[in-house]
Amino acid sequence: MRRAALLVALAAGCGGRIDAGDTLVDASPPVDAAAPEASAPIDASPVETGPAPDAGFTPASLGNLALWLDATALVQLDGSGNVAAWGDRSTFGNDAAASPEYAPSLAPSAVNGQPAIHFDASSAVARYLLVVDSPSLRWGTGDYLVAVVGRFTNEPSDGLATGAASFFWKSTFPTGAGVSVVGNVPLANGTVSDGLILLEDASHYDYAKSAYHDGVAHLFVARRTAGSLELRVDGASVASSAESSPADVSAVGVPVSIGAVSFAYYRLFGDIAEIVALSGPSAPGDIDALESYFAQRYALP
Repeated sequence: MRRAALLVALAAGCGGRIDAGDTLVDASPPVDAAAPEASAPIDASPVETGPAPDAGFTPASLGNLALWLDATALVQLDGSGNVAAWGDRSTFGNDAAASPEYAPSLAPSAVNGQPAIHFDASSAVARYLLVVDSPSLRWGTGDYLVAVVGRFTNEPSDGLATGAASFFWKSTFPTGAGVSVVGNVPLANGTVSDGLILLEDASHYDYAKSAYHDGVAHLFVARRTAGSLELRVDGASVASSAESSPADVSAVGVPVSIGAVSFAYYRLFGDIAEIVALSGPSAPGDIDALESYFAQRYALP
């Protein structure tokens, strides 16, 4: 198939605007197809790695919650002390799992004193977790939201192997569509530009050219709502654009990959404390409540 090219705007301060420029490299080959599938809820006694959320609002309060991965609970370690499974706190059982050779580690206080899953992009193999596809994670042409509390230190000068940080990837790009959130933008000329991108396909994406690879915890939110794409960081909108014809981002059969997309490209060097995904329209005030919850819990900027 013909490789799709993604044109990204590189002019400073152009968040959300699209101009001719460098092309994003594709993320092939995909992660190891032999990686384990998390098709059933994790069993045994999960390791409770921190305090339960405070009383009051939590992501469970949201009526359209499809995925909730929280490093303070339901993290199961293997015999080597690495993360074998990360249990979904939503009602859908969208648990994440890793095979021993690709498993990330657990960092007890990596995100402002809170536990997080640690991904080392400089390791000999990619570190990642997979969430098996399910109907609750197929957003079609409708609204969705993906929120990630994390931090990364991927340096653009390190090149493609460690220059791009993959937080959430459920996509068949470059030959299809899906939903992906990537920090720093790998370009076809072998460089990586500072930035954050919400990628659906070659024609549907939002891009903010700001440096977030500072090792500081941030809340990254990518969403489609009422026909518009938006990127938000720490409670503020950093890029937005209208979609006259929304892409179908169902990506049926494609798992969510967390931490890496392939052995060569899009490998996170950092930590993820929490991931929340919503499916369908959110009630008024939901995004504000969610951002406030994360800001307080993790003492975010």
